[in-house]
Amino acid sequence: MIDLLKNATPHTRLDGDTDDYGPLTADGRAGMWFAWGFYAYGKDLPQFTMVLAPPPMTQAVLDPDDVSTSSIYISAQTDKQQACWTWLKYISTGTVGGASANIPARRSAAHSDAMNQQQPGLAAAYDAYAAALDRAGQLAPGRELIDYGWFYHALDRALQGKNLEQELAAAQALTEQYLACVRSGEPEQACRQQVDP
Repeated sequence: MIDLLKNATPHTRLDGDTDDYGPLTADGRAGMWFAWGFYAYGKDLPQFTMVLAPPPMTQAVLDPDDVSTSSIYISAQTDKQQACWTWLKYISTGTVGGASANIPARRSAAHSDAMNQQQPGLAAAYDAYAAALDRAGQLAPGRELIDYGWFYHALDRALQGKNLEQELAAAQALTEQYLACVRSGEPEQACRQQVDP
C-alpha cells in the first residue's frame, strides 16, 4: 500500500480529510478507490458507468467492521405515520433517484430490474454479501470495534519515510493496550486518551 501511494498517487501524506477524490474519480482519473454510495464523487457524479462487482467472499464470514447500515425512523409522536410509511415503502423500491447510492435491505429490491439498471451488478454483489452474512452466526458478546486511527497513522508515517515495520509494531501495541482497556470496562474515549494522550 505504501508503494502504491508513493509511486502511483500525487499524495505525500495519508490524510483522511483530503477532499480531492471527488474530481479525480468523477473525471475518470482514479484507477481505484474505496468509498460507499456516491460519496466518492463529492458533488459531481461521474461521467462513466459504475458497475458493482461481488467481492471474493466464497467462504468469507462478515463481522461488524465489514458492514455499515443506516436506517430511517418514523416518530411515534407524529400524526403523519401513514404518510411516512407510504413514503418509506416508495423509496425502498429503489426507483427514486439518489436512493440507488446504497444496497437495499430488501432482497426483492436488490434483485429488481429497476435497481439493477441504476446499479449494474447489484444483484450479484447483494447475493455475495447475503451468503457471507448467513454464515456469520452469533457474534461473541462484548465484542468491541477496533480503532483504526493508529494503523492509518503508521501508514502515514511510513509514507513520509519512517520504517513501516516499526510503525506497524507501535500501532499494534497501542491497539492492544486500547482493547485491554475497553475490555476492563472503561469507556472507549477514556481508553483512547489513556493509551495515546
